[in-house]
Amino acid sequence: MPFLPEVETPFVPHPWFRSPHAQTIFPAYAWHGSPRPPAIRRLVPVSDGDQIVLHEDETPVAERIVVLLHGLNGSAQSPYVLRIAAKLRQRGFHVVRVDLRGHGEGMDLAQKPGHAGRSDDVAAILKYLSINHPQAKFDLVGISLGGNIALKMLGEMNDESREARRLVRAAVVVCPPIDLVASSTHMLQPQSRLYSRAFVKKLIKLLRRRARQGMTIPFPSPLPKTVWDFDDRVTAPLSGFRDATEYYEQSSASRVLDHVMTPTLLIASQDDPIVPGSIFQRDFPENMTVCLPQHGGHVGFYAARNGDPDRYWMDWRVVDWLCKN
Repeated sequence: MPFLPEVETPFVPHPWFRSPHAQTIFPAYAWHGSPRPPAIRRLVPVSDGDQIVLHEDETPVAERIVVLLHGLNGSAQSPYVLRIAAKLRQRGFHVVRVDLRGHGEGMDLAQKPGHAGRSDDVAAILKYLSINHPQAKFDLVGISLGGNIALKMLGEMNDESREARRLVRAAVVVCPPIDLVASSTHMLQPQSRLYSRAFVKKLIKLLRRRARQGMTIPFPSPLPKTVWDFDDRVTAPLSGFRDATEYYEQSSASRVLDHVMTPTLLIASQDDPIVPGSIFQRDFPENMTVCLPQHGGHVGFYAARNGDPDRYWMDWRVVDWLCKN
């Protein structure tokens, strides 16, 4: 798919970081931003009794509120979340950074695990914010796993999601694993096993922490070594799915993409070592702009000099899209 003209600045990778692994790893650790801005901590109850933590800007509420969703094992304090939030704030947006269920400061407030299909949580967040800010218009930004959750909510036809998506003016998703079977299988390939092991290592660490806090956690033996194995033996049964296959099939946003009506920008690289570029070679609804650079890794997109104020190309495409829609 050619680079679409709606995105005016094509991605050209930094000459020192052309490989997908360099693009994936370096930007995650290279950014050293300013101290975190003051934020109001809000707790959003969801239908099963768990709670989700929001970090809302203390600044006066603007006309546009951006809700930012992080990826797997991330949080509202992830570098890419803080970077994008800072840039949006500079342009007059009011930002709400979300700790998805069981992540970040919400780890101790959830009995059930967060996962890629928790679109009902996003609907609950938007409903909560709309009650507190009835005059505001909302934008939705989802990164990686958060992108799949956002797209799933925007495409679902149940009453809760339909009510919530009417609140969303525009959306951006970056590297969303819209086909979870393909993404989990992709991480079994030799060039991607490093990421699978890293994800699982952190997931097991989180399980142990929750067990120490007295939560009933079934520890599989032997311990899982791949994301698929972890989801099959932990995520799926704890979330009411038969196995990983059922969890993936029911939670993939690809099932409902044709129903997405919100103006949405989707960015994904064709060399992503975690989310295979092949899953985006499909038809999309006309209101979605799909941008598939050849390079960029997973949530990397660290660019050569191109006229943007810094090298974080992904961040500026989020800002540009929301400013224009």
